[in-house]
Amino acid sequence: MQTDPNQHRELGAFLRSRRERITPDAVGLPHAGRRRTPGLRREEHAACSPGSGRRPAAIRATPGTPG
Repeated sequence: MQTDPNQHRELGAFLRSRRERITPDAVGLPHAGRRRTPGLRREEHAACSPGSGRRPAAIRATPGTPG
């Protein structure tokens, strides 16, 4: 099944926007120092999420998609 690279980009942007809305304090994680971007880091989000946290990172790591 072929997927459109724009779909991967849009999904990555969606996931990133949701992570940015959540603060570590809101989910009971300890303060980890200075952050370059707002919200949870991928690893923190995965630790709080049911199931595997590897899928969103794998989607975002698809060749041709940013970051």
